[in-house]
Amino acid sequence: MQAIGYRSQGDDAGACLVMPPGDGPFPVVIYAPGLSANVAEVVLDDAVALAQEVYAGLLIYEPQYSVGFTLDDARGNCRLAVKYVVQERRALDLLETLPKIDTERVAFVGWSRGALVGGVLAGVDDRVKAYVLIGLSIQKRSRGESAANDGWYAQCAVVASVAYLGHNKRAAFCFVNGKDDKYAMGDAKTLLAAAAPRPRVLKVCEGAHGSCGAALARPWLKAQLETPEGGAP
Repeated sequence: MQAIGYRSQGDDAGACLVMPPGDGPFPVVIYAPGLSANVAEVVLDDAVALAQEVYAGLLIYEPQYSVGFTLDDARGNCRLAVKYVVQERRALDLLETLPKIDTERVAFVGWSRGALVGGVLAGVDDRVKAYVLIGLSIQKRSRGESAANDGWYAQCAVVASVAYLGHNKRAAFCFVNGKDDKYAMGDAKTLLAAAAPRPRVLKVCEGAHGSCGAALARPWLKAQLETPEGGAP
């Protein structure tokens, strides 16, 4: 595993690069963790396992909140998500400079907020061939929630992944949800319908939000990267 740095919107961004032995070029999986998730704990095992099967991995460090913004602040929350999307695009630029990477076979795996970022990324950049979005839900006011929060959700509409998924005509999508994740499971049909027209699937694991790992979608992901036009759904 190699620490690697790059620039995004004038700031330093960090990631870890896991490379298989050999000369390549290798397909690569970009990993995006959720809020406050430790990159090594969440995705390193999966990246190392795939590296043993000649898949490179780029583990992105999530940008941090700016001073003065909190999770409950819509402006701070949305600015962070936008910053995260731009950081992912600069990571794609970085991959294009690495001679051992096959930039025609790039996949993305995101958890929770990382999945939200992946959904937005899909709508603004077509360089990723397959997405695994784990625990993705639609940010909206739930039944019984105070209307006072409507402004918060309105500001966050700019990073509503459901509005971006359908713009990507190249990528395949796999949604992975915990059976007891009421938000993600409740939104699953809507998100599946939004992601078109490439192969799209839903896989369900036991547990609640954050309980699913990438291993459940690994065979599907490998199928997308191993064939020119993507594997069967």
